[in-house]
Amino acid sequence: MILYHIYSGQLFFTAAALYLVGIFVPRLRVLALLAIPLALLSGTPMPWWFALPLLAVTVAGLIRRRSRMVRVLAAAGVLVAAAAEVPYQIGGAFSPPGRLIVIGDSLAAGGFAESQPWPHRLGVPVVNLARAADTAAGALSEQVPAMPPPTRGDVVIIEIGGNDMLDGLPARSFARALDQIVRAAAPREVVILEIPLLPGRWAYGAAQRRVAHRHGATLIPKRVLAKVLADPRNTDDGLHLTDRGHEALARSLLPRQRGGEGGRRPDEGAQ
Repeated sequence: MILYHIYSGQLFFTAAALYLVGIFVPRLRVLALLAIPLALLSGTPMPWWFALPLLAVTVAGLIRRRSRMVRVLAAAGVLVAAAAEVPYQIGGAFSPPGRLIVIGDSLAAGGFAESQPWPHRLGVPVVNLARAADTAAGALSEQVPAMPPPTRGDVVIIEIGGNDMLDGLPARSFARALDQIVRAAAPREVVILEIPLLPGRWAYGAAQRRVAHRHGATLIPKRVLAKVLADPRNTDDGLHLTDRGHEALARSLLPRQRGGEGGRRPDEGAQ
């Protein structure tokens, strides 16, 4: 439950609430002090032009706690940040495809003793191009050229970026490769699985959001993948899915067909 709270991004809302209580209740100021590192731990990606002023005003709210105006400005900044993040935690669904084309890494490729990876549990025709250990650049060079010609009802689901983040590859390179993958997938509908972020690796999540917004792709909230990975019964090593994990992820997708949790289009209320 703790891991899910962190990696789903819900910790950010907890931190926001603690900060608001801490700056307006003098006895509980320690909560506001605790809130800032918790917000950073939550791995919530924000544009730098918003994140830096927000950090400055929240710190000012702690330092100049006797100034009501500063505290109100800090509170307003926190509320705006929380409101901007809400759409990335909830959202609409995407329709079941006529054919699903999968670009991904080991989470989609399988090959770790499971009977069937999650794309093949969705009840639709699947072209699974995912390759274990692949990065966005690898997917662009190896998987994208193997995509079949587009047909009516195609959906391309992109589950890539975890290895870029874990290997510490440049976030800019990841963003460029992801953008080219999405461009190559056109005119098909595109769905991107948002990756749960490690602290300090916000740029990868920010890149996913920018690319999804730019191309009108559906973004599946990171809480969906975080919920699956946070359950120890769903993985062998905290990362590679067991049969139970593949089934859990499959149930979370294609909500109109399987009762899952769904995604959202970033152009519907995006930052």
